[in-house]
Amino acid sequence: MPDLRVLFVVRPNREERIGGDVVMAEETARELRNLGCEVDIVASETPDARGYDIAQIFGVFDPPLAASQFAACRAAGTPIALTPIFWDNTEARARTEAVEKALTKREDTIDARLARIREKRPDELLSRKENTLARSRVERQRALLAQCDLLLANSLIEAYRFNCDLDLQHPRVEIVHMGMSDVPPAPAGIERNGILCVGRVESRKNQAMLVYALRDLDVEIILRGEVYDDYYAALCRRWGTRVRFVDAIPRHEVYELMHRSLVHALPAWWETPGLASLEAAKAGCAIVAGNRGTEVEYFGADAWYCDPGNPESIRSAVVNAMEQARKGLDGALAARLNQFTWAEAAKKTLAAYARVL
Repeated sequence: MPDLRVLFVVRPNREERIGGDVVMAEETARELRNLGCEVDIVASETPDARGYDIAQIFGVFDPPLAASQFAACRAAGTPIALTPIFWDNTEARARTEAVEKALTKREDTIDARLARIREKRPDELLSRKENTLARSRVERQRALLAQCDLLLANSLIEAYRFNCDLDLQHPRVEIVHMGMSDVPPAPAGIERNGILCVGRVESRKNQAMLVYALRDLDVEIILRGEVYDDYYAALCRRWGTRVRFVDAIPRHEVYELMHRSLVHALPAWWETPGLASLEAAKAGCAIVAGNRGTEVEYFGADAWYCDPGNPESIRSAVVNAMEQARKGLDGALAARLNQFTWAEAAKKTLAAYARVL
C-alpha cells in the first residue's frame, strides 16, 4: 500500500524516558518509509490525526493517557491500530513492593521472608484499595483494546493474555514480533567475563533481586541503564560488592559491554521480550530471562529462565548460563533471532493495515 499516510502516536515523555515502545515506533516507521509509506511520529496526549489513513498508538500501560490519544484520533475519524504492549502488572506491583521491603531487612531473615512472599497470591499482598485500583486499570485497558480497529500484538503470548484472560476475542489481531537493530560481531579473540544487565534500573527490571541472588559470587555485575529512583539504586548497591553502574553511553559502547560479558541477565517481572536481551544474544551473550513475560517465544530453549521472585532460581539460571558460556555457545540462539527484524515487522504491519483499510 504505497503512499499510505500513517501517524504513530507515542507517549509525551518520549525524550525523557527512552524505552522499547519508542524504539519500536522509530524503527518500524523507518522501515515503513522504505516501503513507500509516509509516517509521522508524534509524542502527544492529544495527537492531530486529521488527513492520515491510519493512526497507530503504542502502549496502553497508562490508560488515562491512551484514552486521551484514542479520543483525539476518533475525533479525527481516523482508524486506530494499537500496539498494546499489554501486561497485567498486578503481580509485578504486588511482589516488587514486598520483595524490596524484604531486601531492606537483616540478611539472615531475607530468604524466609521471600519464601513467604512467594507463597501468597498477588491480591493477598495488596490492600483492598490497591486491588480495586488494579482491577480498574485492567478494565480500562480492556476497554481500549476493544475499541481499536486493529490490534498488533508483539507475541502470541501477549495476544493470548488479552484475548483469553480478558475474554476480549477481538476480531482483528495480528502478531508482529519485535525486530532488532544490527549488532556488530564480536571482535576476534575477545575475552568475556562477568554479567551484564542493560535496562532502566527500576523495580520491574528487578536488578536488586539479581544483585542479591549473586551477592556471594566473585563476579562483576554491570548495570547499564538510567537511574530514575535513587532508593532502588541504593538497594542494588547494598547487596552488590562488585556492582558497577553505567549511565548513558554511546550505542557502540553498549555493544562493547555485550561483547565482553559472558551473560546478559534480565530477570524482569515481565518483558516483551526486552530489546537489550535480543541485542545481547546477537552479541554472543548467554541469556538469562524471567519466566513471566514473552521471552520464551523469542528465545525458546536457547536461554535460561528464572522466577524473578526467587533468588535461588535466579542464581541457578545465571550460574548455569555462565558455565555454558565458558564452554562456548553453539550459536543456535543468534541464528534463531535472525527472523526478528524491523523490516519484517514493517511488512507485517503494512499487511495488517491492508486488511483493515
